Amino acid sequence: MNLKLFAPSNEKIIVPADYKISDDVIYLNTNLVSVLSPREKGRPNTKPWKNRIVKINAPGSKFCVYKTIFGKNFNNADEKNALMSFRSLHQLGLEDGSTIEIKKGFQIFYRHMFYYNHLNDAVRVSYKVGVYGLLFGILGIAATIILS
Repeated sequence: MNLKLFAPSNEKIIVPADYKISDDVIYLNTNLVSVLSPREKGRPNTKPWKNRIVKINAPGSKFCVYKTIFGKNFNNADEKNALMSFRSLHQLGLEDGSTIEIKKGFQIFYRHMFYYNHLNDAVRVSYKVGVYGLLFGILGIAATIILS
C-alpha cells in the first residue's frame, strides 16, 4: 500500500505543540490501522506491545526500515497520509511529501528486525546482547550434553 508521507512541520497536518512524535512509530489514520492491526474478539487492539510492525521503504528502493503502527487522527489527515519523525525521514533519505510503501509480513521476523536495527542505541545493543547471550548459552548447554 502506498501512502504520502508528511513531516511534523507540514502545514497540512496540524500536530499539537505538546505532542511528542516518536522515532520508532509511523502514525496512520485510525481507519487504516484497524485494517493493518490484529483484532481481538471484534475489538480494536489496545495493547501497545501487540501493535503490528510494518516494513517501510520508498518505491523502487531496496533500503527499508521497520516501524510500529500507531493510529492518530491529526487534522486534515486522510487514509492516504502518514506521519513520521524527522529522524525517521532522514533515515530513509526522504523528504516531506514523498511516497512510501508499507508492507505487512511475518510478525516474528519483523519484530526481530525492528529491535535489531532500532534507532535508539540502548534498545539495539540490549537486544543484540540478549540474542547473542541466548545463542552462546544454548551452545554451552549443547556442548556440555555432548561432551559429558
